[in-house]
Amino acid sequence: NPTPEYNFAVAPVVNGLDDFWHQKYGSDEEGRAVRRPEAEALIAYYEDVGLNPPVPIHLPAPSYFPIVMAAGLPIVFYGVIYHNSVVGKLAIVLGAIISLSALIGWGMEPLEEATEGPHEEAYEEPQEMVEEPGGEVEE
Repeated sequence: NPTPEYNFAVAPVVNGLDDFWHQKYGSDEEGRAVRRPEAEALIAYYEDVGLNPPVPIHLPAPSYFPIVMAAGLPIVFYGVIYHNSVVGKLAIVLGAIISLSALIGWGMEPLEEATEGPHEEAYEEPQEMVEEPGGEVEE
Protein backbone atom coordinates (compact mmCIF):
# COMPACT_ATOMS: atom_id res chain seq x y z
CA ASN A 1 0.00 0.00 0.00
CA PRO A 2 1.38 3.42 -0.81
CA THR A 3 1.76 5.88 2.04
CA PRO A 4 -0.89 8.62 1.97
CA GLU A 5 0.23 12.13 1.02
CA TYR A 6 -0.29 13.30 4.58
CA ASN A 7 1.87 10.45 6.02
CA PHE A 8 -0.19 9.60 9.14
CA ALA A 9 -3.86 10.39 9.76
CA VAL A 10 -3.29 10.03 13.50
CA ALA A 11 0.21 10.30 14.93
CA PRO A 12 1.17 6.86 16.25
CA VAL A 13 2.26 6.46 19.85
CA VAL A 14 5.49 4.48 19.91
CA ASN A 15 6.57 3.07 23.25
CA GLY A 16 9.76 1.35 22.16
CA LEU A 17 11.81 -0.15 19.38
CA ASP A 18 9.66 -2.32 17.07
CA ASP A 19 6.53 -1.30 18.95
CA PHE A 20 4.08 -2.41 16.25
CA TRP A 21 5.72 -5.85 16.20
CA HIS A 22 5.40 -6.17 19.97
CA GLN A 23 1.73 -5.14 19.78
CA LYS A 24 1.07 -8.02 17.36
CA TYR A 25 3.36 -10.69 18.83
CA GLY A 26 4.09 -11.95 22.32
CA SER A 27 6.48 -14.67 23.41
CA ASP A 28 5.94 -18.14 24.81
CA GLU A 29 7.81 -19.81 27.67
CA GLU A 30 10.78 -20.56 25.41
CA GLY A 31 11.03 -16.98 24.10
CA ARG A 32 9.65 -17.71 20.62
CA ALA A 33 7.38 -15.20 18.90
CA VAL A 34 3.69 -16.09 19.12
CA ARG A 35 1.01 -14.12 17.31
CA ARG A 36 -1.50 -12.58 19.71
CA PRO A 37 -5.20 -13.31 19.16
CA GLU A 38 -6.05 -9.60 18.86
CA ALA A 39 -3.41 -8.97 16.15
CA GLU A 40 -5.87 -9.05 13.25
CA ALA A 41 -8.22 -6.62 15.01
CA LEU A 42 -5.27 -4.31 15.72
CA ILE A 43 -4.16 -4.35 12.08
CA ALA A 44 -7.74 -3.71 10.89
CA TYR A 45 -8.10 -0.84 13.38
CA TYR A 46 -4.89 0.89 12.27
CA GLU A 47 -5.78 0.40 8.61
CA ASP A 48 -9.24 1.88 9.15
CA VAL A 49 -7.88 4.89 11.05
CA GLY A 50 -5.16 5.36 8.43
CA LEU A 51 -7.59 5.33 5.52
CA ASN A 52 -10.35 7.28 7.28
CA PRO A 53 -8.78 10.11 9.26
CA PRO A 54 -10.92 11.36 12.17
CA VAL A 55 -10.35 14.99 11.13
CA PRO A 56 -9.83 16.33 7.60
CA ILE A 57 -6.18 16.57 6.58
CA HIS A 58 -5.33 19.99 5.11
CA LEU A 59 -2.49 19.98 2.60
CA PRO A 60 -1.20 23.01 0.73
CA ALA A 61 -2.04 23.31 -2.94
CA PRO A 62 0.61 22.05 -5.36
CA SER A 63 2.88 24.70 -6.85
CA TYR A 64 5.20 24.85 -9.85
CA PHE A 65 7.37 27.62 -8.36
CA PRO A 66 9.78 25.29 -6.48
CA ILE A 67 10.79 23.45 -9.66
CA VAL A 68 11.22 26.76 -11.54
CA MET A 69 13.44 28.05 -8.74
CA ALA A 70 15.42 24.81 -8.77
CA ALA A 71 15.87 25.11 -12.55
CA GLY A 72 17.40 28.58 -12.14
CA LEU A 73 20.06 27.49 -9.64
CA PRO A 74 22.10 25.27 -12.01
CA ILE A 75 22.17 28.18 -14.48
CA VAL A 76 23.64 30.39 -11.75
CA PHE A 77 26.24 27.77 -10.85
CA TYR A 78 27.15 27.27 -14.51
CA GLY A 79 27.74 31.01 -14.67
CA VAL A 80 29.88 30.90 -11.52
CA ILE A 81 32.10 28.25 -13.08
CA TYR A 82 32.53 30.25 -16.30
CA HIS A 83 32.38 33.73 -14.74
CA ASN A 84 35.33 35.03 -16.79
CA SER A 85 33.36 34.88 -20.04
CA VAL A 86 30.40 36.95 -21.17
CA VAL A 87 28.23 33.83 -21.38
CA GLY A 88 29.06 33.01 -17.74
CA LYS A 89 28.11 36.49 -16.58
CA LEU A 90 24.84 36.31 -18.53
CA ALA A 91 24.13 32.89 -17.02
CA ILE A 92 24.60 34.28 -13.50
CA VAL A 93 22.20 37.13 -14.19
CA LEU A 94 19.65 34.97 -16.02
CA GLY A 95 19.72 32.22 -13.38
CA ALA A 96 19.42 34.76 -10.57
CA ILE A 97 16.43 36.42 -12.26
CA ILE A 98 14.72 33.05 -12.77
CA SER A 99 15.39 31.89 -9.19
CA LEU A 100 14.45 35.16 -7.53
CA SER A 101 11.28 35.61 -9.58
CA ALA A 102 10.23 32.04 -8.75
CA LEU A 103 10.99 32.63 -5.07
CA ILE A 104 8.94 35.83 -5.05
CA GLY A 105 6.11 34.15 -6.97
CA TRP A 106 6.14 31.23 -4.54
CA GLY A 107 5.98 33.62 -1.61
CA MET A 108 3.14 35.64 -3.16
CA GLU A 109 1.04 32.56 -3.92
CA PRO A 110 -2.22 32.41 -1.95
CA LEU A 111 -1.93 30.04 0.98
CA GLU A 112 -5.18 28.26 0.22
CA GLU A 113 -8.20 28.39 -1.99
CA ALA A 114 -11.13 30.54 -0.93
CA THR A 115 -13.61 28.58 1.17
CA GLU A 116 -17.15 29.18 2.29
CA GLY A 117 -16.21 29.49 5.96
CA PRO A 118 -13.61 28.55 8.52
CA HIS A 119 -12.42 24.96 8.63
CA GLU A 120 -13.87 24.40 12.10
CA GLU A 121 -17.44 24.99 10.89
CA ALA A 122 -17.04 22.81 7.81
CA TYR A 123 -16.18 19.73 9.87
CA GLU A 124 -18.58 18.02 12.25
CA GLU A 125 -17.17 15.88 15.05
CA PRO A 126 -18.12 12.21 14.79
CA GLN A 127 -20.61 11.24 17.47
CA GLU A 128 -19.56 7.60 17.75
CA MET A 129 -16.65 6.44 19.85
CA VAL A 130 -14.06 4.11 18.38
CA GLU A 131 -12.77 1.33 20.58
CA GLU A 132 -9.11 0.47 20.08
CA PRO A 133 -8.37 -3.28 20.09
CA GLY A 134 -6.46 -2.96 23.37
CA GLY A 135 -9.71 -1.97 25.11
CA GLU A 136 -9.01 1.78 25.20
CA VAL A 137 -11.74 4.10 23.95
CA GLU A 138 -10.87 7.07 21.74
CA GLU A 139 -13.13 10.00 21.05
